[in-house]
Amino acid sequence: MWKEENGEVKIRNLLRLYLPVTTGEIHEFALEIQKDRFVITMDGQKADLYCGEIYDSFHLGITGCEGPCRFYDMEIEKCDKIQKR
Repeated sequence: MWKEENGEVKIRNLLRLYLPVTTGEIHEFALEIQKDRFVITMDGQKADLYCGEIYDSFHLGITGCEGPCRFYDMEIEKCDKIQKR
């Protein structure tokens, strides 16, 4: 999501994952932010999303669909610097 010079906000999904999940079970989701990429893991399945430049400050969201979606026990750990891997 970014703002154009004319003030219009543009939204683009960089990655959509279609993963089968079992209803009624808790699934583990994790995100690691590296120098130029996001490493996303869900129930052991990994996706690596190259982003180029990652800013020092940004917003990140997740969306669940197809019925009730509940996100439990979420934690965000802030590191002093993005890892230089």
